[in-house]
Amino acid sequence: MEDKIIVGITLGDYNGVGPEIIIKTFHDHRMLEICTPVIYGSTKIMNHYKKALGITEGHFNVIKNANDAKPRHVNLVNCIEEDLPVETGKSTAIAGKSALKFFEDAIEAIKDNVIDVMVTAPLNKNNIPSDIFPFTGHTEHLVQHFATPEFMMLLVNNNLRVGLVTGHIPVSKVASMITEEKIISKINMMNKSLISDFGIQTPRIAVLGLNPHAGDG
Repeated sequence: MEDKIIVGITLGDYNGVGPEIIIKTFHDHRMLEICTPVIYGSTKIMNHYKKALGITEGHFNVIKNANDAKPRHVNLVNCIEEDLPVETGKSTAIAGKSALKFFEDAIEAIKDNVIDVMVTAPLNKNNIPSDIFPFTGHTEHLVQHFATPEFMMLLVNNNLRVGLVTGHIPVSKVASMITEEKIISKINMMNKSLISDFGIQTPRIAVLGLNPHAGDG
């Protein structure tokens, strides 16, 4: 039981739904039987939302590094010490800058092998500055950090997994980005993922057309 998977969870845009989702998720104590959570965020922000939600029981185990995470506790790495202005539902520059900080701290934890997997709460791509490279999404940011030549975004529910050939690009550029070689590469990638990540021994993969009609040549 002490070897449960350590899940790093980024707070995302703290003016959005991320804090509420995380707090309500781990308010169900059965979740601590599944994993050891490590939240990358702000203690003050999380306590603000706990109070707003009327949740008084439980507390965060504030740590400096995921190495200090305790099983059966909701661990929290306080990435930002100063007070952050909460403006629920609004897009602000400070919330975007903070979201990037939470995300990049979790990325470093993955690189250091102190967390096993990362779960990201939603952020707003329009308010995130980056001096390193333009931020177009979680997926592309991870690709840049890990310099991986192959990657694929998956949309998943209990019955269906959808793999995307293209990522966060304008619709007007989608057609020009699709080639036979890229489709085959993504199919092979998805086939491997369905076997190794989802335990599906004989995957069935259907390829959707670019347009709804997808016929007449």
